[in-house]
Amino acid sequence: VAYILINVNITVFVVLGLIGPNPIVVETFTE
Repeated sequence: VAYILINVNITVFVVLGLIGPNPIVVETFTE
């Protein structure tokens, strides 16, 4: 299950990154 959650998080991060830089995403990724 953990691997799936990690894959989902990476996918969301990449998609949002393609849309445009988001401070919220950066904070989440940093944490």
